[in-house]
Formats: sequence, structure tokens, C-alpha cells
Amino acid sequence: MVRDLLQFNNLQKKVFAFLCAAIAVSGFFYAVLIKQTVAHVVDRRALETDISDMAAKVSELEGSYMTALQGVTLARAYALGFVDQDPALFVSRNDSELSLQYDGN
Repeated sequence: MVRDLLQFNNLQKKVFAFLCAAIAVSGFFYAVLIKQTVAHVVDRRALETDISDMAAKVSELEGSYMTALQGVTLARAYALGFVDQDPALFVSRNDSELSLQYDGN
């Protein structure tokens, strides 16, 4: 086999060397891409776990908010010292201007 390889002319040796190098380079890049793919899959699973943990935390916070919201009543606001505001003032924002509405009943 080696003696047959030595008997090839220079062009055939160069083509054979080029093809071997191309296969080696392609194999290296294939391995790098597989490694990156695996790393991205692992990162994605970690992010999915983080998302589910955050969704659970948001759910808990929504539950505590709803519980706290049930405790806010008009009678409790008066007991805490809040009073009705007369006249009512409203601030509205349009696209081009900021306006103040005065309801002086």
C-alpha cells in the first residue's frame, strides 16, 4: 500500500493530501458544532427551569396581593385617616398635551 502510494505522481499526492486535510477540518468543525449544540440545549433547559420557578413566584405574589386586596375597604381607609377629596382633580395625558381636569361640583 505504501509503495503504491509512493508511486503516485505529485498531482495525485497533492489531491489526496488536500482531501485528507479537508476531511480532518470538516470533522473538527463538526465536533465544535455538536459541542455548541449540546451547550445551547443545556442552557435552554436551565432557562426553562428558571422561567417555571419565576412563574411559581409570581403566582405566590399574586395570591398574596389578592389576599391583601381583600383587606382594603373604604371603612378601613377612613379608619386609617384617609378622607374624601373635594373637588376631584384628574390628570390626563393625550398624545400631544398634558391636561388637568377640575370637577368643582
